[in-house]
Amino acid sequence: MTPADPALLRTECILQDDSRLMAGASAVLLDAARRANLSESAQAGLKDAALKVCRASFDVLAKAGEKTPTIQLVTSDFPDRVEVTIDYPGEMAAEFEITANGPNGELSGEFSDGGSAIGPVDLVSRSTRDGRSRVTLTKFLPSRNSYRND
Repeated sequence: MTPADPALLRTECILQDDSRLMAGASAVLLDAARRANLSESAQAGLKDAALKVCRASFDVLAKAGEKTPTIQLVTSDFPDRVEVTIDYPGEMAAEFEITANGPNGELSGEFSDGGSAIGPVDLVSRSTRDGRSRVTLTKFLPSRNSYRND
């Protein structure tokens, strides 16, 4: 068995719908983006996109009648990318859709009810399995990405 690479970090947070915890989540997201050496605008874009998904997830849980909505936020570093996963109990919001390319060729998620796009990331995936919903945002690292250069 090979020991884990210390350069590949994973941070997990359990969050309730509290602005103080969202400020902490913001710091965790920025730290992951900085470790990946993303540009300042890419750091802000990834953080903002993830926070929008967190807020939308809390909205879904509140509409489902959850008295204490709780989500899991995970940041994962890989040699070629950084991923942010938001996981919560229940079914994915029907109004959340993965849409066509963003202004710089990124994929983005939008809310079909007219809400704002979640922001510029390279890949957005979503799934619902075993009663849990998951949205994963991926930003590829510029130096390792063969099809993108920003």
